[in-house]
Amino acid sequence: MVLRRTYPDASDYWDGNWLSTKVSVRSRGLSGTVASNTRAEEYREFLGALVLLYETLEGSAEFSTMEEWLTMKVYGDALGHIAVDVELRDTSVIGNQLCCCLEMDQSYLKSAIASLQELVEKFPIKGNRHAAP
Repeated sequence: MVLRRTYPDASDYWDGNWLSTKVSVRSRGLSGTVASNTRAEEYREFLGALVLLYETLEGSAEFSTMEEWLTMKVYGDALGHIAVDVELRDTSVIGNQLCCCLEMDQSYLKSAIASLQELVEKFPIKGNRHAAP
């Protein structure tokens, strides 16, 4: 869940696109919640890859944070079966880690794509990555 922009007054690419985020993962008896930051462009890139996966039902789409505390890899087998590998850490790169694999069918992708589209519209990318600071 994206809560807000971390630096709401920033208009440049590097500071303006940090988003305060809370992620909860629950898979049967395992659960974990971590609050950290993500970046607006990470969601846009993931959305594009997820749309392509939904259209073809094969290949993969990956979401990973710059600070490596959250990674999701979504795989399709061309038959409508979808697997999602999730790695959630309580700190960047090292620390406690929760890993799980979720299995579902292609119908779940549609709502995930709709939610990502809303998020990308609510938190558009600010600034230009290649602009001088």
